[in-house]
Amino acid sequence: MKVNDFIYQYIATIAAVLTILLFMVALWHWLRSLWERLFLAKPRDKKVREDFTYHDVIVGTSYLVARAKAFVPDFIIGINRGGLIVGGIIAKHLEKLTHSIIVERNIREFEVNIAESAAFLKDSAALKDKKVLLVDDRLNSGNHMETAYEFLRERSCDVRKLVFAWVDHPSPKTTPDVWAYRAISEELTLPWERKATKWDAE
Repeated sequence: MKVNDFIYQYIATIAAVLTILLFMVALWHWLRSLWERLFLAKPRDKKVREDFTYHDVIVGTSYLVARAKAFVPDFIIGINRGGLIVGGIIAKHLEKLTHSIIVERNIREFEVNIAESAAFLKDSAALKDKKVLLVDDRLNSGNHMETAYEFLRERSCDVRKLVFAWVDHPSPKTTPDVWAYRAISEELTLPWERKATKWDAE
């Protein structure tokens, strides 16, 4: 009986430990979900013609940084102009540099201006099998994002497309993997697109 009692007690202890571990895992997932609901931006619609504020930028980029950390990119590449701003914020949190890729329209086609882009993009070997976070501030038709994406994919990169604001479009060339906000108007204005006023200067 003593041996049987010992065995039963041992099994009961193991079962109790496993129950506690399962409870702790479930609690961790619940707390993480609660954190994301309370403090991280979720994709949402903005009203027509409503401007984004710097508060939107702080909340939205916090969400993007969390997703970028999960991807663990080797390179963060921002598409010319707005993508470098959002990419720069993310890169600062990940303690990495932001590199530029310049996409221009050439008559009817979009193409990467390799001469004006980051120098290492000329070296296909430096990009092979690297994880790249491709960033832009907004995605409308998707021409710039798709052109840069194809350029990197041709060089064997594992690419994630990340944008701050994804604008509804009838026939987009591509869609992002991660975004902070959904917008319903192409006329939205991001903070860095507004003209400076005397209040900004003060």
